[in-house]
Amino acid sequence: MRKEIPDLVRQKTLLVLDDLPSARKIVTRFLHRLGFDDVLEASSLQEARDVLEEEKLVLIIADIHLKDGLGFSLMDVLKKQQQDIPILFITSDLDPQSLCLTLHLGQKMDYLLKPFSDQILAAKIGDLF
Repeated sequence: MRKEIPDLVRQKTLLVLDDLPSARKIVTRFLHRLGFDDVLEASSLQEARDVLEEEKLVLIIADIHLKDGLGFSLMDVLKKQQQDIPILFITSDLDPQSLCLTLHLGQKMDYLLKPFSDQILAAKIGDLF
């Protein structure tokens, strides 16, 4: 049974990381439709690192394959900053190695295959909390 997204989580800040503006826009639109008001966007790993230094986040939704590296590298940043922020990786990559890696990085995380609906996004976010 899928868990509902707690109302307290909806009141916090989320980060959407994707190098494709259209992908960020879709995810952000889905999140607004699900009741999230404070959604930040980043188009690169460096922008995401900057946001992590300045903002208190409750969740990161990140593409795995970015122009400046792999979304997985955020795990190292979170460990160094001693932050326990769940990450939902989104990808169109069906490569089993990449998907298995998300399950062994020692952080609360999950993955979601593109394309997806706002209902599936909500279920995955609920599972992380």
